[in-house]
Amino acid sequence: MSISEASILARSVGVQLVKCHERYLGLSSLAGKNKKQLFDNVKDRIWNKLKGWWQMLFSIEAKEVLLKAVVQYIPTYSMSLFRIPKGLIKDIHRLCAKFWWGSTDTERKLHWCSWSKLCESKDNGGYGFKDLSLFNQAMLAKQCWRLIKYPNSLAARVIKGRYFPSGNFLEAENCSYGSFIWRSLLRGREIIEVGSRWRIGSRSSVLIYSDMWIPRPFSFKIQSPPVLSMDATVRQLMSPSGGWNIPLVQSSFVSEEADYILSIPIGSSQVHDSLQWHFDKKGNYSVKSGYKVGKMLQNRDSPSGSIDKSWWRDLWRLKTPPKVKGFIWRACHQ
Repeated sequence: MSISEASILARSVGVQLVKCHERYLGLSSLAGKNKKQLFDNVKDRIWNKLKGWWQMLFSIEAKEVLLKAVVQYIPTYSMSLFRIPKGLIKDIHRLCAKFWWGSTDTERKLHWCSWSKLCESKDNGGYGFKDLSLFNQAMLAKQCWRLIKYPNSLAARVIKGRYFPSGNFLEAENCSYGSFIWRSLLRGREIIEVGSRWRIGSRSSVLIYSDMWIPRPFSFKIQSPPVLSMDATVRQLMSPSGGWNIPLVQSSFVSEEADYILSIPIGSSQVHDSLQWHFDKKGNYSVKSGYKVGKMLQNRDSPSGSIDKSWWRDLWRLKTPPKVKGFIWRACHQ
């Protein structure tokens, strides 16, 4: 668009014509190759907040509130659009840890445990701070969920036309011409892939052996040896009356999977297959739920602590001042 055309358009809608909008909601409007420059403002804003608090004497509970309600939500807008560089996340975690333990540039205090441990839930012996890498992924997954659920939205149509014109988002692959936003969405899609499954309709076209449809986290795909054709659909497991063909199901799958299949309600004749989030009763994805799934996967292969969850739960429910509970928590981590 030429300058003259832009001027006419600006006058017609009553806005000011500028050369370039450098920032929007604290983020650069143009994402170039230099990702450090793109997110420098995020780190600066966090540093300026913490720098102003460092000279003040805050209690443990006050620091907890400030970090959770203010600092960890400063990069929220950026994290909902882009995959934040690992180096930046480490820097933010480092600043938060220094503030939490009382360290300064001139005096280093003892860090009783790693920041990753503090990012565990309180029931798991942590302090419930956000792991920003997982939180970033969970927020990107929210954008992915919108692309799936609202395929006629402008954003969904533009992205489909660019990256998967003849396919669907769940099967789309990375490509050499993929933008930073596209690569970020693929990172968020990993959460959707491990936490979602198909809701079966009466005329289901879901593939029995390839698609995710068994209500069993985190393995929604059939594990039984193939007996039917690899192209067989779930509809072929139904009887003419609309229910499950029980003899066929029981003879085609191991008993555990047969029980899972028979427990799935079949929708009415007007209900079609739809992707649903397994960890929500209504099947809707939320950032909170996605973050929990990410933590579950992260901790699945990690050794459990020596203290039982119920013990930690009882500790935080004690009717004592927060500083007493904080002291007990620290003593347990020595």
